[in-house]
Amino acid sequence: MLGQLRDFGQNSFTADRKCILYPTRVNDLMSGIQEILIVILIVLGIFFIPRMTGRHATIQPAPVNRRIRVSGPMRLAIAVSILWPLGAVIYFRPWEDTATPFYAYGLGPVLIGWCLYWVLAGFKRKNIKKR
Repeated sequence: MLGQLRDFGQNSFTADRKCILYPTRVNDLMSGIQEILIVILIVLGIFFIPRMTGRHATIQPAPVNRRIRVSGPMRLAIAVSILWPLGAVIYFRPWEDTATPFYAYGLGPVLIGWCLYWVLAGFKRKNIKKR
């Protein structure tokens, strides 16, 4: 341990007293320095040992600007899942009254729709892998 917490004043420690952390013995200070030196040696070893052994890492080229193509129905689904809850917020005003109708009629259909899409996409992928 690098040092001990010392309380200047009475024997009991209170939160409003000023306490300092200082080494109690020279051996405690030296063990802290040794720990720091070991960490530095490990980090240097991680960087320099691979260079000394002559093995070079192969660098893979980065993929060339892959763009995700979003189909028309997917764009419509994303737009509806943004606009439907916004319309429900305007209509139900959950901050004035209970929020239950907003959750049931505003967020509920969007969550159910995306869950169904996720499940059906999983079945579709499973059928493609079987072929």
